[in-house]
Amino acid sequence: MPRNYQPQKNNPDWLPHNVYMRVLYIIRDYQRMKAEQDAVVHTSPSEYSGPKNEHGDPTANKAVKIAMMSAETDAVDSALRRIPGEYQKAIWDNIVSSKPYMIPASRNTFRHWRSKFCHMVAEKLHYI
Repeated sequence: MPRNYQPQKNNPDWLPHNVYMRVLYIIRDYQRMKAEQDAVVHTSPSEYSGPKNEHGDPTANKAVKIAMMSAETDAVDSALRRIPGEYQKAIWDNIVSSKPYMIPASRNTFRHWRSKFCHMVAEKLHYI
């Protein structure tokens, strides 16, 4: 299991532990959410087995599910675009796959951008 460390001292992007963990798991679940979002879009209402509401409107159920998932995936997408290009893949791989940073840069630089990335996702999702 990866170590989910967040620098606390001199970190303007510090998040409360529970918020930080929520954001990490949303980032780690990104690929599955994107695939499920595409699958829900391409299923017919009779094939969709999502939550049933009292009105029995399968189209509305699909719309709600897509809106919820797209809010999270859009938050991750927009935050990742705001990270400098040379750090994006390394930070993504570190969060999702626990891979070490493989490009020559200071460890503190990666920690700064990782914290900034998580903070931007939390802001976009209105967790802070």
